[in-house]
Amino acid sequence: MDVRWTGSALDALTSLRRNEQRILMERLELMRQFPEMYPMRQRGPFVGLRYFVVNRRWLLYYRLEHNRIAVIAIIPAFTRP
Repeated sequence: MDVRWTGSALDALTSLRRNEQRILMERLELMRQFPEMYPMRQRGPFVGLRYFVVNRRWLLYYRLEHNRIAVIAIIPAFTRP
């Protein structure tokens, strides 16, 4: 399954730390085999998109488009200490 990136998601990827990039890319490889493995957002601005957390610091949002994974956004995950 191919992976397509929006320009803003690709920009965000390049700003991540190396270990965060590695983790993210490893998960994308798993998603190629199991594209529905992560939950779908039920409310908020990203409703209907699937997502996962990288290092408790980032949320990656994606959607499935036919035989393609479209990475829509990588945004900060604000967690409470």
